[in-house]
Amino acid sequence: MMIRSIRSFLLISLLLILTLSSSLTSLESFLFDKHILQESLDKKLTEIAYLCNLIHQTSLLKENNQQISSTKLQDNLINYNANLFMPTLFFQLWQNDQKLLSYSTKITHFHDAPLGFSDQIIANKKWRVYVTKNNILHTKIIVAEQYTRRKYIAHKIALNSFYVVLISYPLIYLLIWLIVSLALKTITTISAAIARRDFTFLAPVIINESPIEIQPIVTELNNLLSRLQLAFERNKKFTANAAHELRTPLAALKTHSQVALKSANLAERNQALQQIIASVDRCAHIVSQLLTLSRVEEGQITMTMTGLELSKITENTVANLVPLAIAKNIEVALCSTNPEIIIKGNETALGILISNIVSNAIRYTPKNGYINISITHTKSTAILTVVDNGPGINPELHDKVFDRFFRVPGSHTEGSGLGLAIVKQIAALHKAQITLSNCQETTGLIFTVTFPRYA
Repeated sequence: MMIRSIRSFLLISLLLILTLSSSLTSLESFLFDKHILQESLDKKLTEIAYLCNLIHQTSLLKENNQQISSTKLQDNLINYNANLFMPTLFFQLWQNDQKLLSYSTKITHFHDAPLGFSDQIIANKKWRVYVTKNNILHTKIIVAEQYTRRKYIAHKIALNSFYVVLISYPLIYLLIWLIVSLALKTITTISAAIARRDFTFLAPVIINESPIEIQPIVTELNNLLSRLQLAFERNKKFTANAAHELRTPLAALKTHSQVALKSANLAERNQALQQIIASVDRCAHIVSQLLTLSRVEEGQITMTMTGLELSKITENTVANLVPLAIAKNIEVALCSTNPEIIIKGNETALGILISNIVSNAIRYTPKNGYINISITHTKSTAILTVVDNGPGINPELHDKVFDRFFRVPGSHTEGSGLGLAIVKQIAALHKAQITLSNCQETTGLIFTVTFPRYA
């Protein structure tokens, strides 16, 4: 079910629940009050019977022991409370079940009613009858009340309760509306805070004392803003880096093109065209490395990590680089102590990492050199080591070579300065450690990457 408006949903739902609850409560109260009312009115009948008996006994106390007339007794009872007896409520006082001493209404139909409470129907009207006897005075007292009077009282009570509910409904609705509005105030505040922002302002949304239910939304919103901020910064950095790095090869490309156009010598023209091809290759390499670095930083190539054989990935990656080594007559050797060493990683990302390390070694190793690649392991780690006999790197620069666009001073090898920055990013995503060291016995660099083994 789609909720288009939380406010409307809450108001309607709460009012429906309130209506249902009030109806059930009113029904329960009506039934309960009706039962209590019956008991109360029954008790009233017993009290009237007791009152009749008491007045009758009092009337019999006289100085000459002469019995007061039944007319006098009747007057005493009726005058006791002029409003007590009415057509729907009456009493009778019988002597020895034969003589009617006193009455409020002369109805003889109840003379045979049983002792205690009973329901009687006289002239299609239902009566509640209470009969009691005084064995000492040999009298029987009958008190009866029509059920129509009881129903009238019960309906009056129910109607008054309904009026109370009806009158209180607008006030309850207003209170519910105020409570719901107060509860949704934070959402309104957040909406207003976001609406006032410029599209470039991606700082976290700060709402003081926000409700617990709203905090996850604010937290996720701030996380999204943070990711957008990083994405914008990466795009901005990518554009700046691309503009900076492509400026030189594009300028060279233009220069060599002009030389090729103006040159009348075929050899010079061919040489200029070769330089154009080299400049294009360099531009393509720079763009490829920038895109790879951007993807690594965004985590796009490490979305899924599985158990992988480090030896197999290394073997496949190095095989693609063999032509570059053959062009410089460089010998490449690969040795693994355990071909089944498993690490957790992303195959594409690990291929890029190994390719950048080995291609860098090929680029800086002189002709007729060698590169030794080995994979070893310990109980908890897998170790990839690449050793070359190139010029090596000054130990003071070991940390700087991982910076973007950093080139070792004095190096005349073509490159973008991004390869090792990419290696560092991928290693961090795989929780791997990188160490650099120079060969002690000969020239060259030892590049080591230590991966945690996959359990």
